[in-house]
Amino acid sequence: MVLLAAAVAHHHLPVFLAATAISGAGYSLLFFGGLQTINSAAPAEHRGGVLSAIYLLAYVSLGAVSLLLGAVATAHGLGFAVNLGAGVISLFSVITVALVAMTRGGSLQVAIPSKSQGTHMIRTTPQQNKTLVLEAFDTLFNKRAYDAASRFWSDKYIQHSAHIEPGREGLFGLVRSLPDSLRYEHGLILAEGDYVIVHGRFSGHGRPAAWVAADVVRIENGVLAEHWDVLQDEATKAESKSGLPMFGDRFPA
Repeated sequence: MVLLAAAVAHHHLPVFLAATAISGAGYSLLFFGGLQTINSAAPAEHRGGVLSAIYLLAYVSLGAVSLLLGAVATAHGLGFAVNLGAGVISLFSVITVALVAMTRGGSLQVAIPSKSQGTHMIRTTPQQNKTLVLEAFDTLFNKRAYDAASRFWSDKYIQHSAHIEPGREGLFGLVRSLPDSLRYEHGLILAEGDYVIVHGRFSGHGRPAAWVAADVVRIENGVLAEHWDVLQDEATKAESKSGLPMFGDRFPA
C-alpha cells in the first residue's frame, strides 16, 4: 500500500508495477489462507454453500469499494482516493492480524454449527482445554463450589473410573462425601485435540496415603464430557523401589 501510494504521488511506473506484483502475491496468500480456514472450520456438507456465499460477498464488496473510491477520486483527486484506500486496507490488515493472534493465543473461541446436535459447538484449542480442566478441578476439589463447578461438567458426563459412580452427580457426590481437608495439586498437563491428561495428587481425603492420579478428560462443547483415570496410593521413600517420588520432587512426610 505504501508503494502504491508513492507510485501515484510521484507518477512512477516501475514502483507502480512493483506495488501491483506485491499486492497480487498478498491477495493470493489471503485467498489460500481463507480457503484453508473455511475447509477446517465448516462442516463438509456446508463447504460449497459457505464458499459460494463468501465469493458473492467478496465480489459485491469489491465492486462497492471500487465505486466508492471512484467517486472519491472524482471529487477529491486520485492521490487522495489512493491514500484513503491504503489507510482503510492497512487498518483492516491490523485488525486481521490481531484476531489471528487472539485465536492462536487461546483468548478467542470459534463456534461452528453442529448437524448432530442442532446447536452451536464450541471449538476450543488444546491450550484452552488445559486451562479449562485445571480451573474445573480447582473449583470442585479445592473450592468445593458445586454450583460453579457444574458449568464445567456436561450434564451427560461419561465416567469410566472404577472408583466413581456414573455421571456428573456421581463425581460431585464423591467429593461431597470427602473431608473438607481434601486438596488437589496438579503437575504435568498435556493436551492433544479434545483430550487432556493431567498428573495430580489428591491429599487430605481421610486415608493414610495420598492418591496420585493420571486423569484423562475429553472436552466437548467447552465442558468436560468424559473421564478415565489411573489411581495409585503415593509411596513413601521407604516404599519406593525407584528411589524417586511419584509426584513432585519430594516424598510425602
